Amino acid sequence: MRLAPAALLRLLGVLAFVPLLATCSGGGAGSSSGGGSSQPDVTGIAAAGAPLANATVGVLPSFNSAKTDANGHYSIDPVVPPPYLIEVTSNNPTYPTLFSISPDGRMANVTPLTTLLVARLVGKPVDGAVIKNIPKPSNQEISAARDAVVAYLLTRPSKADGHLTDPIDVSAVTDFLSTPFDPAPGDPYDDALSRLNQSLMEGETIDGIVEHMLHANDPPGDLMSLFPLEFAATCASFSPSDAAIPDGPAQVSLKANGEITVGPFSYVLTPGDGISLTFGTAINTNHWRLDLRGNSVVVPGFGTFNDTIEITDDNVGSVFLTLNKVFADNSRQSSSCTPSLPIPFASIRPSALGLIRLFGVTFGQLANQNFLCPDPATFPGVRAGASFFILDPNGALRISSYLDGYALNLPSMGIEVGGEVVAGSNGLAAVLRGFSGSRRSANEIDDIGVSISDTDITSVSIDRFRRGVENISVTCQ
Repeated sequence: MRLAPAALLRLLGVLAFVPLLATCSGGGAGSSSGGGSSQPDVTGIAAAGAPLANATVGVLPSFNSAKTDANGHYSIDPVVPPPYLIEVTSNNPTYPTLFSISPDGRMANVTPLTTLLVARLVGKPVDGAVIKNIPKPSNQEISAARDAVVAYLLTRPSKADGHLTDPIDVSAVTDFLSTPFDPAPGDPYDDALSRLNQSLMEGETIDGIVEHMLHANDPPGDLMSLFPLEFAATCASFSPSDAAIPDGPAQVSLKANGEITVGPFSYVLTPGDGISLTFGTAINTNHWRLDLRGNSVVVPGFGTFNDTIEITDDNVGSVFLTLNKVFADNSRQSSSCTPSLPIPFASIRPSALGLIRLFGVTFGQLANQNFLCPDPATFPGVRAGASFFILDPNGALRISSYLDGYALNLPSMGIEVGGEVVAGSNGLAAVLRGFSGSRRSANEIDDIGVSISDTDITSVSIDRFRRGVENISVTCQ
């Protein structure tokens, strides 16, 4: 269910926001902190199928904090008037960070369901940087977002086969935010959270659920969708100075034909140049990097250095461009440019699920889709000998088998893709050459890296770490 345009405008900050002032303080388990506020404490339960005990609770963006008790209960002094965004962080690898919202300063549960609701309200994955000033959604907007989450969960893909659905019924919880509940079996709210937990494949996280909920219908991404883009900026260069490096007001232009200008700097993309895009919930910032190999400088004994351009998005609408230039004498200079006005970077950047689908399309077009794993393979689920990928519609990557092969939930990972610029019949394009995913928590790590040529997969490396249990890796060719 989509929210009305007026509601979206209000939620995204086009209309009036209620500013929150920043303070910092600490508090003990179950206690409030910050002090001096006439507002009543915000209380609630932090749970994810079991109480989140000793988790850190913060009211954003005032950053005062408290700890949950053994039953997941918290009480925290918000310091400032509502509305509030509540953040709970813990060592739970599936739910490392959960969010909730308290529009009127009342009770606010913090659960996977409230996290999905907040993401649906703002229309993007939520982290502590997304909302600097908390809008106050109406009861109707909250109800619409809750209904959208309920409908989405009824269409959740099966953890065993992403082509099938495995409905999760949470409709018994009529109010995700304010329904009092006991985080124990038999409570309707707790039972709904347990059903959600049971539906997840290993390594799937709340970030992956949010990514799929928001971007389930996204098409494969395009590394060239950064072009065209134009904006005015203010640049600051770093010594030594050079006329080719922008300093002060500058016009930035990336044209559809690959022509790039940043103030006095100019370049046209040529075949062999590189484009990479880092994006995903495990990455703090998202960046587009252009490796301008046509401007490379070879330094004997040290290798080849390239001019680079990076456009970085910090998830809150702040975008900046960094130009790094290498000169023939191996001296280097950089300039950082900040757009004069907000630019629609998020609207042109592929989602993590879009990048995963780009990898799936590229893999499907290879003449040789097999890769060889060592014999004997010591990685669970990875067979010795010829193997291949299966990519579910929900972004789950499986090796050779649905039943007993190794599987990764890619939307739950930070994603980085790398491509090479090529000349095609319709102009310049970027061909995918590398794909990597990484999921990291205090006790678990999953990594995968894939290198691709024009015709086949040249390398697959997988790492798996479970503290106190296993630390293994495998490389297939």
